[in-house]
Amino acid sequence: MHKNELSNTKSTIRLSVMESIHGTYMYHLSETGENMNPALCGNKNIMKSGHPMRLWNMEPTHIRTAFCTKCHECAEAMGVLLPARQDKTITF
Repeated sequence: MHKNELSNTKSTIRLSVMESIHGTYMYHLSETGENMNPALCGNKNIMKSGHPMRLWNMEPTHIRTAFCTKCHECAEAMGVLLPARQDKTITF
C-alpha cells in the first residue's frame, strides 16, 4: 500500500489522497486514485498527490491547506476511520 492510501479494515476499500488541480492545496479522497476521476465528493478537478494519508486533516505550518469535508463524510459512511481535524500544526 502506498503512503497516501488507506484501507478499511472491514473490507477492501482503498482510498487515495488527491489534490485540486487549481493549485490551492485543497485535498480530496478518491477510490480510484486516478487523475480526473471523481473524488468521493464528486469533484473531477483533481490529480494525484504526494500528501500522505496519515496527515489527512493536519494543517502544515508553511502553507494553507484545506481538506474536503464531504469526502471525509463519504469515507466515514463507507466505514473508513479517518483522523479528526487537528488544531496542532506540523512540518512536512
